[in-house]
Amino acid sequence: MPPITSVRFGSIDVARWLAAAAIVVFHSGAFLSDLEFGKAFGFTYYGVDFFFVLSGFVIMQAHAADLSHPERLGTFAKKRFLRIYPPYWCVLAFAIGFLLWFNLRDPLTWSNLLSSTFLIPRSAKDFGIITQAWTLHYELIFYIFFGICIALPRRISLLLLVAVPALVYGLFVSGTQPFANATMAFKNISLFFFGVIVAVCVPRISVLVGGFLLALGLLTLAGLATEAVALPSFVPAWGLASALVIAGGAAIEIRKGSVSSKTTDILGALCYGTYLIHLPLFSFLEVSGLLSKLRTGNPAFDCAVLVAIGLFAGLVFHFACERPIVALFKNLLATRQRRDVAVALP
Repeated sequence: MPPITSVRFGSIDVARWLAAAAIVVFHSGAFLSDLEFGKAFGFTYYGVDFFFVLSGFVIMQAHAADLSHPERLGTFAKKRFLRIYPPYWCVLAFAIGFLLWFNLRDPLTWSNLLSSTFLIPRSAKDFGIITQAWTLHYELIFYIFFGICIALPRRISLLLLVAVPALVYGLFVSGTQPFANATMAFKNISLFFFGVIVAVCVPRISVLVGGFLLALGLLTLAGLATEAVALPSFVPAWGLASALVIAGGAAIEIRKGSVSSKTTDILGALCYGTYLIHLPLFSFLEVSGLLSKLRTGNPAFDCAVLVAIGLFAGLVFHFACERPIVALFKNLLATRQRRDVAVALP
C-alpha cells in the first residue's frame, strides 16, 4: 500500500470540481433571480462545506510529516501563499477594474480595499470586493493554526490538534454567540477538522469499509439535497456527508490504486480558479447589461447558459492567468531565496 502522501486521488479531484460547479449553479440562479430554480437547487450552496472538509484533508495529508518541524514552516507558508494569493489578486484586479470603469465606487473604500487585498476578515462572514472570498478567511485561519502546529513541539501540536477541534465543535453545538454569526464560524472551522480526522483514518480503512462509507456519503448527500434526510442540528450534515465521500473514495484508491488521469488532474486544478472568477464575471455581465441580453425567457435554459459561461471562464482563467501568475510568483520567491543565500555566504 503506497503512503497516503504519494497518492493523487482522482475521485476527489472530480468531486472537488463538481463542488465548484455546484457553487456556480447556485450563483447562477441567484443572479437570474429565479425563485423556482433557487428552491430546486439551493442545496448547491453547500459545495462550500465540501471544500472546507477537503482542505482539512489535503493539508493533513500533505503536511502531517511537517508537524513539529519548525524548519519546514517557511516552505509550508510559501506553498499556502502561492495557492491562495496570486490567483486571487488577479481576480481582485479584474473586479476593481470594472467597478472603476462603470463608476461603481461605493465598494472601493480604503477599509474594503485593505481587507480584500490581504484577506483580513472583519466579521464571521465578511463580504469584501470578491464576495465569495469570505470562505478564504477560514482557509487562512486554518492554515495559521496548522502552521502553529508545525512550529511547536510534537506533544503540544498533538494536544492542540485534539483540544482545539473539540473546543470549536463544543462551541458550535452549544450555540454560544460571543460575536455575530459565531455559530456559523464555529461550524465552518469544525469542518476543516473533519477533513483532518479523515486524513488520519483513511490509511486504516479497508476497501470494503471504504465502499460502504462512499455509498453512505453519496446517499446522505442525495437525501439532504432532496430533503429526504434530516440530521440533528448539532451535526453539520453536509460536512459529515462530504467527509464520508472523501474517506471512502480515498480509502479505495489507496488500496486498489489511484484512478488519477490527466483529465482528473485538470478538473482538480480548475476548481479554485472557477470558484474565484465566476462571481465577478457574473457581476460584470450584470452591470454591463450583457446579462439581460442573455435572457431568453426560459429560466432553465438561461441558468444553464450562465453555468456554462462560469465553467468556461474557470477553464480560461486557469490556463491564461492562474498558472502563469503562480509560476511568476514562484520564480520571484526562488530568485529572492537564492539572493539571500548568496548574501549569507562568506
